[in-house]
Amino acid sequence: VRECSCGEDGAGGELEEAAGMREGVAVCRLAWEEPLPPGGLRADVVVASDVLYDPEVVPVFVSLLGRLLGRRGGAREAEQEGGGSAGEAQEAYVASLLRNPATMELFLRTAAESGLKVEAMDGWNDTVRFHHVPALDDPTTAGRILLHRITAQ
Repeated sequence: VRECSCGEDGAGGELEEAAGMREGVAVCRLAWEEPLPPGGLRADVVVASDVLYDPEVVPVFVSLLGRLLGRRGGAREAEQEGGGSAGEAQEAYVASLLRNPATMELFLRTAAESGLKVEAMDGWNDTVRFHHVPALDDPTTAGRILLHRITAQ
């Protein structure tokens, strides 16, 4: 597993190096508003957790998902933004704790308007167990955790 970051701390070289990986796993922190490295990112799957809590960041996050998933026009938009072509990821999984239903509705609407398909992943809690996470034993909290699969349309 390789860890890298991109954005404010000037570690973009690490991200470009991880983008060139042919095998293995890289965990990258991305500054959502920053361009992707030239050539995009090679990724099979994008995973994000606890990112949908502020309505102001929803459009920026959806834009990043579009660039990573290569939605219609995504490569062209990414090139115009100076970020190379869209990534190769086929799908993204986003886990969220539902805090404000209006923020989730904004995410779903913005994603659809941007050419992204969002599917709720029901039943995840039936098969996934996280030991040593007492909050998940509380049905009130566990019932507010949502998992979505996002793909380009």
